[in-house]
Amino acid sequence: MAERHEVLKAYAESAQSIVVALGVIVGGLWSAATFGALLQTKKAALDVEKGQAEAIIARRNAAPSEIVNAALSVTQLSGPPERFILVEVTLSNGGNAPIKLSLEKKKLYLSRVIKIEDDGKTIYGNEEPLEFQFREMQLTWLLLRPGAAPDKLAAVRPVRVPGIYLARFAVHVPDDAVGPGREYGAQTFFHVK
Repeated sequence: MAERHEVLKAYAESAQSIVVALGVIVGGLWSAATFGALLQTKKAALDVEKGQAEAIIARRNAAPSEIVNAALSVTQLSGPPERFILVEVTLSNGGNAPIKLSLEKKKLYLSRVIKIEDDGKTIYGNEEPLEFQFREMQLTWLLLRPGAAPDKLAAVRPVRVPGIYLARFAVHVPDDAVGPGREYGAQTFFHVK
């Protein structure tokens, strides 16, 4: 009986060794497959980044284009009796060529909404001009470089009468390809209390 016990023990140990060996082989194959999939995913992500970088380079090397992105925001700085309005214009270059903007003939103004007629036509009051200026000088031009951080310009103006107002900014960019040029701008409506 002891002999039989030893034989069964030997078979059990052999079977255990085979199962462990198979487990190591299967685990190795699983690890290799998982690692291979991970490498494929990483390669795909790098290919996407490379494609995006190539697209940016191709856009910069394409025919020069001048695109002005303009955004406008308005904040009421104080309430009655003195109402001061801060108008901020954010400008950036969405093209691939530097743009020198002449601000001497820009449009930058506030205009109060007097009435909206039944047919939807809006009647405005006088244009109240705004200026981008610093304490020591008035800003007359601005250079927008492609890919550079946006430039923010600000103007402050007192407003006497509460109501709904339109703030508008527009700048002309000469462009020989389309004739006399293009006008870029932004506008927003806001409430003065």
